[in-house]
Amino acid sequence: MVFSVKKEEKEKVSVQEAFSMWEVLKGKYDALEQFGIYNNLAQNPDLKIATGRVLKLLKKHKERLELMLRKYAVPGPDQGMLPSNWSGNQEMFRDEFIASSLLQYLNESLENNVRAMRDAVFNDSVRSVYIKMIDELIDEKEIIIKHNKLRGWVATPPLYKRGSVESKEDIDLAGVARLWEHLSFRYASLWQTKIYQATARDGDLRILLGQGLNMLEKQVAILEKECAYFGISLSQRPAEVIVSSPAVSEVFTDERIYRELANGQQGAVFFHVEAVNQCVTNDRLSAVFIDLIKAEVDSYDKLVKYGKIKQWLKPMPLYYVLMRQT
Repeated sequence: MVFSVKKEEKEKVSVQEAFSMWEVLKGKYDALEQFGIYNNLAQNPDLKIATGRVLKLLKKHKERLELMLRKYAVPGPDQGMLPSNWSGNQEMFRDEFIASSLLQYLNESLENNVRAMRDAVFNDSVRSVYIKMIDELIDEKEIIIKHNKLRGWVATPPLYKRGSVESKEDIDLAGVARLWEHLSFRYASLWQTKIYQATARDGDLRILLGQGLNMLEKQVAILEKECAYFGISLSQRPAEVIVSSPAVSEVFTDERIYRELANGQQGAVFFHVEAVNQCVTNDRLSAVFIDLIKAEVDSYDKLVKYGKIKQWLKPMPLYYVLMRQT
């Protein structure tokens, strides 16, 4: 399927999209001021390089957001103060504290950008900017985690002791909890999507649901393999055969199925982000959850475009309408 949207829609934004631009940019301004100060206070040369990398990424994101605000005539927030070349009390700001603050900011920024991406349902080009920033934040976050681990600046949660004989890797309690939750969540998603596919009438929607089923089945296989590898008990699997009924078809119209799908994916992407932010002990497992984020974001992007073609999306009031009335 080829998804396209009328050109003129790309020149407008909803009130939520306008606010998200302002809010995310305000966060970038605050972080630029904070880490500009930390860059002056950092003593370790590698940490200075790390803070410099984050500052460079922040400036790049700041410039993109400022361009969007100008394009859609959204007033921007006040900027922070420029850091001066002063030397403060470095004993109060230890390198470990600065490194931990870098990682904490990247975790929070990832959540904020995912939220802005989720809410950008009217304007595809705005959503694409957030998707790009999400990818860049994930990449930078992985670099900072590896740097902090080498320095011993990442706290290790309690490890899971019950692991299987096969496993030669450490996994902490958060990793076990997130794996089990994700597998249970994917089982439920698989069952629900099969019901939707058996019920849907629209041919394109059935194709979209089939693509979703393929993605879910592959993810379930990966999660089952990881649970078995680490000796984690599995939850109950859903039924393989799903049969629709006239009563179900009357309740679940194609538009309602679409809305349920969209709501489910909006929640799922935050579920994946939580796992990535919490699972810091095992890099390979973290990569599994990162793949889930990227797949969910890509699938959600396509779902939004499809819903606009079918006119099943109910966007918020447009920002430009309010602007012209003032």
